[in-house]
Amino acid sequence: LLDTLTAGGGAPLLRTTLLSTLLDVATRNFGRGAKDVALFEAGLVSSAADLPTTPGPRYLPGYHPTAEQLEEIYASVPAQPYHFAGVVAGHAEFPGVWGKGRRADAADVIDIVRRIAAVSGDEVSVEAERGAPWHPGRAAKFTLADGGVLGYAGELHPKVIENLGLPARTVAFEIDLDALLAQADLRTWDGALSTYPVSRQDVALVVDADLPAQTLAATLTEGAGDDLE
Repeated sequence: LLDTLTAGGGAPLLRTTLLSTLLDVATRNFGRGAKDVALFEAGLVSSAADLPTTPGPRYLPGYHPTAEQLEEIYASVPAQPYHFAGVVAGHAEFPGVWGKGRRADAADVIDIVRRIAAVSGDEVSVEAERGAPWHPGRAAKFTLADGGVLGYAGELHPKVIENLGLPARTVAFEIDLDALLAQADLRTWDGALSTYPVSRQDVALVVDADLPAQTLAATLTEGAGDDLE
């Protein structure tokens, strides 16, 4: 993906990520005078995993394959998972009489993915991501409860931004919706509305600088037990 995004050339025939085409759309918008852009796309990509080793059957035009032959045809092409992706560049909060506004950063897109998982009733673990095309130290990888990768979010690598002509600190995310929707729905509504007032408690902790926030949150949750919301 990094090679695709830094080359600035044409897109491949079968895209393996929505960002390879979505970032082209963002670049086109900035080339036409846009100052702030927030775009999203939901669509199919082609997976490079478990590619078939033999070509599929071919039939003459006008022939109607049987159900068994159709299964052979579908099995001979790459899997096409359904992805959802977005890119934000410029202001996340616009300036006005209320203040100077705020430019989008990695925390915005990381929060988007967290909220998508939460509204679906799924828990995700988060860790730092340093692979292409992400900025090392400003990107996150999301893992589902079954160990599968949900997706990534964060700031794009400076080289990607430079070669595409995007504004500095452009952020993006991409998740696998098929993987998310395949998870068991563990949401329960029993006791969702408490008859007691909320009791808020601030906690201040001193930890090692390299301790992931996800590990700290999991430790607090485990220690608090059922009393924690």
